[in-house]
Amino acid sequence: MAVQVGDEFKPNDVCQRSGVYKVTHDPAHSPEHEVTCIKGRKFPRCRTCGHPRFTLVRGAHRVETHELFRDQL
Repeated sequence: MAVQVGDEFKPNDVCQRSGVYKVTHDPAHSPEHEVTCIKGRKFPRCRTCGHPRFTLVRGAHRVETHELFRDQL
């Protein structure tokens, strides 16, 4: 199944699509913010609340894996 904008993930899930993700923490701890996550790496736990959720905002290619650049880097 392909990862779509709006799909949600939790810590220790493996990122299936590189891109920008909205991170939602316990609201008493931190406001929502965005991070870049890389395909193949695990979504991390938060040091404070331990249980953030990651929601794909927009997918993106890593420049070194994009067909127009991969042989140049």
